This record gives sequence, C-alpha cells and structure tokens, in this order.
Amino acid sequence: MNSQHKFVFRLIFIQYFLQNKMQQTQQNWQGKQINAATLDNPNRNYKIESVLGSGSQGSVYLGKHIINNFQQNNVAMKIQSYMSEQEIQFLKSLILYQKQYEGNKQNAQSYNPSQIVRIFDFFQYNEFWILVMELGTQDLYKFIQQKQQLPIQQLGQVLKQITKSIAFLHDNQLIHRDIKPENYILIGDEYKLIDFGLVTTQFRQKTTNVGTVLYQAPELITNQNNYTQTIDIWSLGCLFYEILSGQPLIQGINQDQVQKMILAHKQDCTAINLRINSLSCNKEIKDMIVRMLDPNPENRLQCQQIMEILDSKFSLQKFPIINNFPPQVNILKAQNNQLPIIQYQQIPQQQQGIVMQFNQQNQQSNSQSLVEIQKQLAQQQTLLESITTNFTLLSAFLQDSKKMMNEVQKEQGQQKIEINQIKNGLKAEIQNILVEKLEPYQNNTCSKLDKLFEEQKTIMIDQQQQLLVQNKDIMTLIQQSITNKLQDQEEFQKILKESFNNQEQLKQLTQESFDKQEQQITIIKKSLEENSKELKEFYEKLNNYYHQIQKEKQQNTTKLLPNKNPDNFQQQSEKINQKNSNQQQNQNNQPPICNNDQKIYDGQFLKNALITKKKKKSNEQQRLLTDKIQLIKVQYNS
Repeated sequence: MNSQHKFVFRLIFIQYFLQNKMQQTQQNWQGKQINAATLDNPNRNYKIESVLGSGSQGSVYLGKHIINNFQQNNVAMKIQSYMSEQEIQFLKSLILYQKQYEGNKQNAQSYNPSQIVRIFDFFQYNEFWILVMELGTQDLYKFIQQKQQLPIQQLGQVLKQITKSIAFLHDNQLIHRDIKPENYILIGDEYKLIDFGLVTTQFRQKTTNVGTVLYQAPELITNQNNYTQTIDIWSLGCLFYEILSGQPLIQGINQDQVQKMILAHKQDCTAINLRINSLSCNKEIKDMIVRMLDPNPENRLQCQQIMEILDSKFSLQKFPIINNFPPQVNILKAQNNQLPIIQYQQIPQQQQGIVMQFNQQNQQSNSQSLVEIQKQLAQQQTLLESITTNFTLLSAFLQDSKKMMNEVQKEQGQQKIEINQIKNGLKAEIQNILVEKLEPYQNNTCSKLDKLFEEQKTIMIDQQQQLLVQNKDIMTLIQQSITNKLQDQEEFQKILKESFNNQEQLKQLTQESFDKQEQQITIIKKSLEENSKELKEFYEKLNNYYHQIQKEKQQNTTKLLPNKNPDNFQQQSEKINQKNSNQQQNQNNQPPICNNDQKIYDGQFLKNALITKKKKKSNEQQRLLTDKIQLIKVQYNS
C-alpha cells in the first residue's frame, strides 16, 4: 500500500503540473492572430479563437482564415512544438495528393480516397509547427462512450471508414503505429484520421514500445524492432471490438496488467476469443476480428482482405452518423445585477417549428388575422416562460455548483491534511520497519566486525613480529656496513695525509727545481750575452778582413791592366770573374783549406759558416730551456 500511495501521489502531481503548463500555453495562444504570409502563400493569415482539445503532442484550436481583413471559413489549427522529419515528409506528400485528387473533380475517376483529414496548410511559426485542417465535430472516442444502439449496417460503415485510412497508408508502404479512437473525428458524415505523428516507413529501422497500451501488439511489448504493418491490423482489431461492443477489448487496472494480458494471449487465445465471439454480429465479422488478433503477425489479415470482407457484408449505402451532442449553451456574464443571459446555439425542434411557421406566415401574406398572431404570441410567451424557468433552474444549478465547488475545495483541503498525515504516518512506519529490520543486521554485522577485528589484530601482531625480526637483521647489516665504512674512512684519511705530505714535498721540490732552473736560465742568458758579444766582435773582424781583401783585389786588377783600352779591360774583368766563380764552386764542394801559400780565399764563406754554427747552438739552448720549463710546469700542476 505504501508504494501504491507514493505512485498515486506522483501521478497526481505530474498531471497537475502538466495541466497547469498546458493551460498557460493555451491562454497564450487564444485570441492571437498569426500572420505568416510568404510570396508563395500571401493569404497565410489566421486568428485563433478557442481551444478544441489537447493531446500529447500539442493542442487543437478553433481558427478563422482571414483574407483581405475579412474572416472566412472556420478551420482547425493544431499547434505543436516538435515535428519529426518523417512527419514533415509525409505531410508534404499528403498535401500534394489531396490537392491533386480530393480538391480536383477532374481526377475523380482515378481517385483513391485517403480518408485522412484534409490538410490545407502547414508551416513553422516562432519555433512552433502549425497544421491547418478541416474542422470536425465529434471524435470516435465520444461516439463510443455515448453507447448508441445503432444498427449493425451503420457501425459497419464506421469500420470501413477507419480501415480505408490505414489501407491508404499501407498501400504507400507506411505504418501508423498509434491507432485509437481519439485519432478519428467526424467530418460531415464520415470519420477521418487526424493524427499521424508516429507514421514511419516499413523498411526503416524502427523504435520499440510506441503507441497506446490498450492497442499495442505483442511484438511491441516485447521490444522487437523488426515489426511490420501487422501491428496496425492488431490495433484495428481492438478498435473494431470496441466500436461493436462499446467497451475496450482488454481491460486492466494499470499498464503492467494490460501488457501481461496481451502477452498471455500469445500462450492461450481462449479468453480474448470468447469475448470476441460474444459480440452480437455476423460470424464472419467475429472470425475476421479473431484473425486480426492472431498472436503470430504472419497469420494476420491484410487491409485489402479486411476491406473485401466489410464490402461483402455491408452495403455501399451511406448511413448518416447522428451527432447527439446536447445543445451548446454560452452563458454571458450578468450586468447591472440582472439575471444571466443564455444564448442557445441549437434550439429544440418544437421551438424551431413555431418560429419557422411564424416567419412563413408573415412572408406569404400580411392579411392574416390578428387572432392567429395573438395565439402565436401566446405560444411564444409560453416559450419565454419556459426559458425563464430554465434561467431559474440554471441559476439554481450554478449556485449548487458553487456550493459543490466550495465543498470540493474543503474536501481537497481535508485530503491534503490527510495526505500529510498519511505521509507522516508512512514515514514513522518506514522508520519503525527499518529499525526493526536493521537491528538483526546490525547485531550480525557487529559480531562479524568484532571477529574480523580480532583476526586482524592477530594478523597484525604476527606481521609486526616478522617485521621486527627483519628489522633486527637489517640493523645488524647496517651496523656492519657502518663499521666497514668507518674503517675505510680511517684508511682514506691516512692516505689523504700521506698524499698531503707528498704534495708538500712535491711543492718544495718544484720550488727548488724552479730556483735551479732560474739560476740555469740566468747563466744561459749570461752565456748568450757573452756569445753575442763575441759574435759581434767576430763579425766586425770579418768585415774588416773583407774590406782588406777587396782592396787587394782592386790593386791586383790595376796591375794586370797595362792598356787603358776599355775593350781589353772588359775582357780581363770577365776572365777574373770566371776564375773567382770557379774558385767559389770548388770551395763549396770542398771544405776550405787555408795554406800558407794561398793568401786569397773567400772570407764571406767563413763568415756564414761561423754565423750558422752560433745560431744552431743558440737554438738548441733555447729548445732545451723550453723543454725544461714545460717539465717544471707539468710537475708543478700534478
């Protein structure tokens, strides 16, 4: 009971919320003028007057088509916030078909009636989709609810009309998926299909669990997405039974129960078939409905077969559908404390006859007697008195309705109080139940937790002992390693001390070697200076000697020239130069030999030889010095 209460409360809240939202949207649309004219359709101008009905996808309003600021014929305008791409494509093709055949008498021979409400226009306006349709009077659901005892021939015409619309869709490879009485409306003397929001193609990937539960086929309940047009045949069979009997075929308390009854039909068909066979109609019609409701989709009838059976059993004569709606009464508000004024849109038949007679007599002749007119006036007075009595009855009815509304409001307040009390009681009961049910679980969990805690304690103690042993071993190893490292450190310190001492000794040695080298360098520099002095002196001697030799050569040349002829002189000088060149070549090939007899030799050669020797010695001494300096630097750096 607690779960049921909660479910009911949720449903009531959701219904209340949706009703308020729908009422707000309907109030916003009422009295609004829609001007959506385009170049293709310049007369797209409508005015919304009142609400005709509402559904899951949107609301239907009474509208007037306005052309050149004049109100023309009445239309039904369905306004919805969303429209699928499939529905848009279907509407476009349907409008083209209806314009070509239903609106053109020339194509009447090839006309296959769609039995779908005539759609004049559909367009998008401020993110809303608007359908402009024929205006109907009564839907099929209200026709069934009135439970009229009509002849079977008239009901057969209704069955044929609703089947034609589905046959038209099936011929175009479409599936409706939402056949129910609310989706058919009486237009003239025929019922037409007015809702096609779930229409889809047969070969497209389809969604599951669509439509209304009372008319769903078993394959939809089992979430099969490979269903075909046979789901519409199942829905038609349910609707046929409801039209012929006046009540639904499958009656359940809630959705789950209805779905269970439909699925049970797959296992055992006797319960539903017995209900079908109890209908008061021909056996062939009963057998047709049984075959339409076959659990196996492949064994169900097709629309063409159903139409053939209906045509064979019901004649083509059209029987008018009687609209038994009560006269619509518009009660205007009272002004200046007067009684409310009632406007009858539909006058009873007796009153209509009297008024018509009065008008006809006035039109035929003005020579009627005043007595007859007075009689008619008396009759009219009686009618007025009946109307006044109706006024009084209506006023009393209004007062009673106000009292009833006050009582209903009081009852609603009491129900709210009771609901709050029930909620509080439910909360207390739930708490008590939870406490009662949780106590044993708490005790069991506490005992289990205690056991687990003790086991964990023992396991932790064992683990700690093992860890202590391991830590001791590790500590011993660490101590040993530390002692070894300390020993190594002492040895390393000793080595460092020795190396430090060696470094000091090396520094002393390097300083001593550096001092010695500096002394050697100073000695070498002195020796180089002395050598350079000697070289200078020797070079001066050689120059003096060279000048003396040149003077002697000049003197010898003057002695050897007896004649002063320039030609002879040139010849003699050339001879002397040849001799000197030969002597120089011999001196270059052989080492110079100074004999006592030979006084003249080449002094320049001796000079060059002495200079080269001195240079070689100086270069060797410099090279030795540089090598020693580099060795000293390397030793010092190391």
